[in-house]
Amino acid sequence: MRSTTGKTSSPHSTGRSEYHFRCNGCGAEVVIVPSEDEATEDHRPGPYCEKCGAHESYALLRAAEPRFRLYWVETEDHDEDWFVVEEDEEAAAFFHEMAEGYDEDYAEASLVCELPVGVDAEAGWPSFEVLEACGANIVRRETPRVVEIGGRVYCEGALDNEINRVTDDLFEERDGSRPNRTKRGRIH
Repeated sequence: MRSTTGKTSSPHSTGRSEYHFRCNGCGAEVVIVPSEDEATEDHRPGPYCEKCGAHESYALLRAAEPRFRLYWVETEDHDEDWFVVEEDEEAAAFFHEMAEGYDEDYAEASLVCELPVGVDAEAGWPSFEVLEACGANIVRRETPRVVEIGGRVYCEGALDNEINRVTDDLFEERDGSRPNRTKRGRIH
């Protein structure tokens, strides 16, 4: 939604939007990112263009949407832990709770990193391409997926893997196959 200050915001905004201005004199673009305590004020560059010296010549081009970030979201049972792309921790935890069927306020999100400029991602589960753009090393692509980012290793919740293992055990009893290629269960 667009506010009267020309700043673009959203229901989950952190208030750290960017304001883009262009000098009417020389065309120079200036980007202003207000600090959190300044987030409600109307922001303009200084009275003179730093490049050409024109006075009061800036026009607001656009106010950028708040940037998406990559969050690690986990729950106490760790059954469905995985990454979420969202604007803030609260939105990431809420998405995870709704998508995985948890009660509200059950998931906890922690910031992994800002999405790099130019990475096209939507809110929700990130693709491997988005993770790799954030510097991830995909250690394991199969369930449970394992990803290393910035020296920290993240392991997907184990519920999907357990379901696949039980399914393979049942198939193996029936026809000898293991369609999900999991290891045999401990108990037969």
